[in-house]
Amino acid sequence: MRFFKGLFLPVVISVSSVAIAQDEGNVLSSSVCDSNVIPVCWESFTESSANQRSWIQNAVSDTWSDNSRAEFTGWGQCSSGSAGVRIQVSDVGPHVKGLGKNLNGLSNGMVLNFTYNNWSPSCQSDVQYCSEVIAIHEFGHALGFAHEQNRTDTPDSCTDSPQGTDGDVYIGKWDLDSVMNYCNPQWNAAGELSETDIVMVQKYYDSEKLILSSYDDLPAFSADYYLLYNHDIARAFGKSNFKAAKEHWDKHGKKEGRVSSPSFNVKEYISLYSDLTRVFGTNYAAAVNHFKVYGIKEGRKSSKSFDVKFYLSSHSDLKRVFGATNYLAAHKHWAQYGLKEGRRSTSSFDVSNYLDRYNDLKNAFGDNNYLAALQHWIRYGLKEGRNGN
Repeated sequence: MRFFKGLFLPVVISVSSVAIAQDEGNVLSSSVCDSNVIPVCWESFTESSANQRSWIQNAVSDTWSDNSRAEFTGWGQCSSGSAGVRIQVSDVGPHVKGLGKNLNGLSNGMVLNFTYNNWSPSCQSDVQYCSEVIAIHEFGHALGFAHEQNRTDTPDSCTDSPQGTDGDVYIGKWDLDSVMNYCNPQWNAAGELSETDIVMVQKYYDSEKLILSSYDDLPAFSADYYLLYNHDIARAFGKSNFKAAKEHWDKHGKKEGRVSSPSFNVKEYISLYSDLTRVFGTNYAAAVNHFKVYGIKEGRKSSKSFDVKFYLSSHSDLKRVFGATNYLAAHKHWAQYGLKEGRRSTSSFDVSNYLDRYNDLKNAFGDNNYLAALQHWIRYGLKEGRNGN
């Protein structure tokens, strides 16, 4: 998907204004959806619009969904009783007729434009770009997020008038860079969520604790963690399809050396031990089996972010409950409780300190989202040479 600078084109919300700002993003808390899974369907569904519909789905997935547990599903043709966000395509100014769950089942609740013959003809020079960035903005409204310029702390330098329904909860300071801010110098932020946008969507559509399921095989595999870390798999099967995640792990993920749980990373497991490197090389499936049969019992380090012997020895309460060598119980404790509590997990990595040390991470994830911080460390922090202590 392409995101770059474009013309500033106003996108309106066709609802009356209800100003109730009080705390310190801009969210109408009563409109936040009751479920992370939000159905979407098209009132206007034609074969000729297949490409455009795909642009919208991918744009929303690559932004709001990739940064939270919010999952927009379906995307087929609406029926008379379809719930969720119902999208009408019309050559008018894109808008929604409510925020968040107030759109649930509302006919033509969201209106998008694919042609731009009458409204904003300048978009005809790049229909895909216009359609994508507009959709990202409008789906922010579908999550219950109001316009940033509606906030009472909006500076005088922002001269765009408040539009549509106000929020009643503010997230952080007023954010010029938000995709929900008309005063952003880049039209709809060029489709890039700001740090505040990410904090906002994670606050209302995220869980800071790992979701356990019957498809888990801890400590080697967590279906929830597997889907959270591997975005391509989550897009293919859905963020809560734990059965499909387990099947993918068994058939493909092991062989590919995918990151699979909070305490186990098979590629790092191999690299930490010369005997495993010598025996297994890139045979990741065999290394997974070794970990399950021998590595856990031996108390081997299972990743660069988790050392089970250190975890037990450095937390006296765990050692008292589990004993000095119940490594399986310690692994499971980290996944179920320790990570959420922000416990130190190796001599060289402390997830709580890691989050506190870097303001960009705190801005992106909030003060206590250790699950997101751990994933950042694995995906980016190590490569960037960040201090995990």
